[in-house]
Amino acid sequence: MTLLEVLVAFSILSVSLVLIMSIFSGGLRTSARGYEYSRAIALAESKLAAITIIEQLTDGTDEGVFDDRYRWQTTVRTPAWWEAADTPPALAPREVKIDVVWNEFGRERSVSLTTLRLVRRPL
Repeated sequence: MTLLEVLVAFSILSVSLVLIMSIFSGGLRTSARGYEYSRAIALAESKLAAITIIEQLTDGTDEGVFDDRYRWQTTVRTPAWWEAADTPPALAPREVKIDVVWNEFGRERSVSLTTLRLVRRPL
Protein backbone atom coordinates (compact mmCIF):
# COMPACT_ATOMS: atom_id res chain seq x y z
CA MET A 1 0.00 0.00 0.00
CA THR A 2 1.15 3.46 -0.71
CA LEU A 3 1.19 6.27 1.78
CA LEU A 4 -1.71 7.95 -0.03
CA GLU A 5 -3.91 4.88 0.33
CA VAL A 6 -3.14 4.66 4.04
CA LEU A 7 -4.00 8.35 4.54
CA VAL A 8 -7.31 7.96 2.68
CA ALA A 9 -8.17 4.85 4.74
CA PHE A 10 -7.41 6.69 8.02
CA SER A 11 -9.47 9.69 6.88
CA ILE A 12 -12.47 7.49 6.11
CA LEU A 13 -12.03 5.68 9.42
CA SER A 14 -11.83 8.92 11.43
CA VAL A 15 -14.93 10.40 9.75
CA SER A 16 -16.81 7.16 10.40
CA LEU A 17 -15.80 7.12 14.06
CA VAL A 18 -16.86 10.73 14.56
CA LEU A 19 -20.28 9.98 13.06
CA ILE A 20 -20.71 6.86 15.16
CA MET A 21 -19.75 8.69 18.35
CA SER A 22 -22.17 11.56 17.64
CA ILE A 23 -25.00 9.08 17.03
CA PHE A 24 -24.13 7.27 20.27
CA SER A 25 -24.02 10.47 22.34
CA GLY A 26 -27.33 11.61 20.83
CA GLY A 27 -28.88 8.30 21.86
CA LEU A 28 -27.59 8.72 25.41
CA ARG A 29 -28.96 12.25 25.57
CA THR A 30 -32.36 11.09 24.34
CA SER A 31 -32.37 8.24 26.84
CA ALA A 32 -31.57 10.62 29.72
CA ARG A 33 -34.33 12.99 28.61
CA GLY A 34 -36.81 10.11 28.47
CA TYR A 35 -35.83 9.08 31.99
CA GLU A 36 -36.36 12.64 33.27
CA TYR A 37 -39.82 12.85 31.68
CA SER A 38 -40.79 9.42 33.04
CA ARG A 39 -39.68 10.39 36.52
CA ALA A 40 -41.53 13.73 36.35
CA ILE A 41 -44.73 11.99 35.23
CA ALA A 42 -44.45 9.42 38.04
CA LEU A 43 -43.94 12.20 40.60
CA ALA A 44 -46.87 14.18 39.17
CA GLU A 45 -49.15 11.12 39.28
CA SER A 46 -48.22 10.38 42.89
CA LYS A 47 -48.85 13.99 43.97
CA LEU A 48 -52.10 14.09 42.03
CA ALA A 49 -53.29 10.91 43.73
CA ALA A 50 -52.27 12.24 47.14
CA ILE A 51 -54.11 15.55 46.84
CA THR A 52 -57.26 14.01 45.37
CA ILE A 53 -57.51 11.27 48.02
CA ILE A 54 -56.06 12.78 51.18
CA GLU A 55 -56.72 16.51 50.96
CA GLN A 56 -60.00 18.41 50.77
CA LEU A 57 -60.29 19.88 47.29
CA THR A 58 -60.82 23.61 47.59
CA ASP A 59 -60.11 26.16 44.89
CA GLY A 60 -56.59 27.61 44.98
CA THR A 61 -52.94 26.89 44.24
CA ASP A 62 -50.15 25.20 46.15
CA GLU A 63 -46.51 24.57 45.36
CA GLY A 64 -43.49 22.74 46.68
CA VAL A 65 -40.49 20.60 45.75
CA PHE A 66 -40.04 16.85 45.45
CA ASP A 67 -36.26 16.98 45.75
CA ASP A 68 -33.48 19.32 44.65
CA ARG A 69 -34.37 18.81 41.00
CA TYR A 70 -38.18 18.81 40.62
CA ARG A 71 -40.63 21.55 41.61
CA TRP A 72 -44.43 21.18 41.53
CA GLN A 73 -47.43 23.48 41.50
CA THR A 74 -51.04 22.39 41.82
CA THR A 75 -54.12 24.36 40.84
CA VAL A 76 -57.63 23.37 41.93
CA ARG A 77 -60.56 25.24 40.45
CA THR A 78 -64.20 24.83 39.62
CA PRO A 79 -64.61 24.48 35.83
CA ALA A 80 -66.21 27.47 34.10
CA TRP A 81 -68.86 25.31 32.47
CA TRP A 82 -69.98 24.14 35.92
CA GLU A 83 -70.29 27.62 37.39
CA ALA A 84 -72.85 28.46 34.70
CA ALA A 85 -75.16 25.62 35.84
CA ASP A 86 -78.52 26.77 37.26
CA THR A 87 -79.16 24.22 40.01
CA PRO A 88 -76.05 22.34 41.13
CA PRO A 89 -76.52 18.81 42.52
CA ALA A 90 -74.92 17.44 45.69
CA LEU A 91 -71.65 16.62 43.88
CA ALA A 92 -69.52 19.24 42.16
CA PRO A 93 -66.50 18.77 39.87
CA ARG A 94 -63.08 20.25 40.57
CA GLU A 95 -60.41 20.55 37.93
CA VAL A 96 -57.06 19.53 39.43
CA LYS A 97 -53.90 20.43 37.51
CA ILE A 98 -50.31 19.70 38.49
CA ASP A 99 -47.23 21.11 36.79
CA VAL A 100 -43.82 19.54 37.44
CA VAL A 101 -40.82 21.65 36.37
CA TRP A 102 -37.10 20.84 36.30
CA ASN A 103 -33.91 22.14 34.69
CA GLU A 104 -32.06 20.00 32.18
CA PHE A 105 -28.82 21.24 30.63
CA GLY A 106 -29.77 24.85 31.33
CA ARG A 107 -33.27 24.53 29.83
CA GLU A 108 -36.47 24.40 31.80
CA ARG A 109 -38.63 21.34 31.10
CA SER A 110 -42.13 20.69 32.38
CA VAL A 111 -44.92 18.13 32.50
CA SER A 112 -48.59 18.94 33.20
CA LEU A 113 -51.36 16.57 34.24
CA THR A 114 -55.02 17.56 34.59
CA THR A 115 -58.00 15.60 35.92
CA LEU A 116 -61.54 16.15 37.14
CA ARG A 117 -62.67 14.96 40.57
CA LEU A 118 -66.11 15.07 42.16
CA VAL A 119 -66.44 16.57 45.63
CA ARG A 120 -69.44 16.64 47.94
CA ARG A 121 -70.96 20.09 48.17
CA PRO A 122 -71.57 21.44 51.66
CA LEU A 123 -75.21 21.30 52.71
